[in-house]
Amino acid sequence: MRHVALHDSSETWRDLIREVDSRPLHERFAVVVSGAPNPALGSGRVEDLILRGYSLDHEAASADVVMLVPMPTGILLLASDVPEAGVRGSDAPAPTPRFRSYCVVLDARAEDPEEPEAPVSADEVWTLDDYIESRGTAEFVMELVAGRGIELVHIVNAKSGVDLLPTLRSGFPRLKVVVEVSDEMGGGATFATYATSRYGNLVDAFIVKDPKFTKQLTDCHITSSRIRLMSEPRCEPVRSGFTPSAVEGLYGELIASRVS
Repeated sequence: MRHVALHDSSETWRDLIREVDSRPLHERFAVVVSGAPNPALGSGRVEDLILRGYSLDHEAASADVVMLVPMPTGILLLASDVPEAGVRGSDAPAPTPRFRSYCVVLDARAEDPEEPEAPVSADEVWTLDDYIESRGTAEFVMELVAGRGIELVHIVNAKSGVDLLPTLRSGFPRLKVVVEVSDEMGGGATFATYATSRYGNLVDAFIVKDPKFTKQLTDCHITSSRIRLMSEPRCEPVRSGFTPSAVEGLYGELIASRVS
């Protein structure tokens, strides 16, 4: 276990990160971080650890102390289908160890819904239409969030997904929510209007791949600070070292903000 303060010098934090990077995940140590969060430094320093496969231990947290343990943070993807850009191919690399990723496919429209292909980043994939009625979706997702220790939910063009937000926010007030709007599967503009008009205040960040959706969201009174224009695919190949993708960086930023 290592103890470090948010206000410690940059050299102290560099030494800590260097030691973390020198060890495989199973040999890493817990990190106890103390001190009042600094908006300019604190969250970014915690984010560095989250992007290296750490997660927040909420049971060990107090007003000015947070513990991070070497276990990747849980991310849940709620999608109406699995876009081609994010499916696992025979030559696809292994999932990134930065996050534990789970996928729930809602209202599947795959040609063969009994055999959905998994996103590259997903450790578990559940296609609810195969074995559960729509009225049981909320209970299933709530149990999944609690049982897998999910810290962030990423919804992709799934009306059924955003309809779960009031229930999720009620059960998990500090859960982070990302909503992605795209035309990969059609209906992006309609989905954007629905998500913002019904649940815009429950979303921490919106991801768009086309500038036209940026304008649509701002016209719906979503502040520009909550909109991220990302042209790269959501489930891209694993990169070398610890250079996160833009989406992973957003995950780390939002999860780290929980300490502030």
